[in-house]
Amino acid sequence: MVFLKFLLIAFLIALLLIFVLAFKIFSTFNRTRKQFQRMGRQRREEMNRGEGKQEVIDKRTPLEANRKIIDDGEGEYVDFEEEK
Repeated sequence: MVFLKFLLIAFLIALLLIFVLAFKIFSTFNRTRKQFQRMGRQRREEMNRGEGKQEVIDKRTPLEANRKIIDDGEGEYVDFEEEK
């Protein structure tokens, strides 16, 4: 009879430890999920407010902006001849 009581108490302790461990894992998972949701919400709010965006302003004159960068002879297609 004493042995059965010992087994019952050991079983209840093991069940309690499993429950505590499952609760810890679940709470850690929820805390991490909420943290990522908060970060995502903050990022969306920043994007909506325009924070983090970089604006590019072209300060070149129209003459500099419209000049050719690549010469006429560069970048042209050539006939391909396979060497044997």
